[in-house]
Amino acid sequence: GIAASDTTTGNSAGVRSSSVNVTGIVREVDNSRRTISGALVALLEPGVTIQEWVDSDFDESMVVASGSSARGGKFQLDAKVTPGERYGLVVVHDDYKPIAVDDYQIPADATDPYELDVTMQRK
Repeated sequence: GIAASDTTTGNSAGVRSSSVNVTGIVREVDNSRRTISGALVALLEPGVTIQEWVDSDFDESMVVASGSSARGGKFQLDAKVTPGERYGLVVVHDDYKPIAVDDYQIPADATDPYELDVTMQRK
């Protein structure tokens, strides 16, 4: 639906949220019923590549939002993100291969919360 009552953003669009929460579930790639708890999910500042973040020794100032998956693989990031913006996406867990995606775009028409489901492969 269209949220015409959104006066907080100050832009004329009104249709989309200016910022959205990010939630989702982390699962095993081979068995979607098997969820993964204890995975770290992080979004990096727009324009920061994952390599730059690694080279900086994982500088926390480069992280926009992060969260850990709990029981059932569910997570919610600790800060909102902007639809249409691109972020470095990192998901790590000791028992699984890391996921690293540069310039992951939050869809411009993302609703709040934005569902980001992740699948990971065992090492």
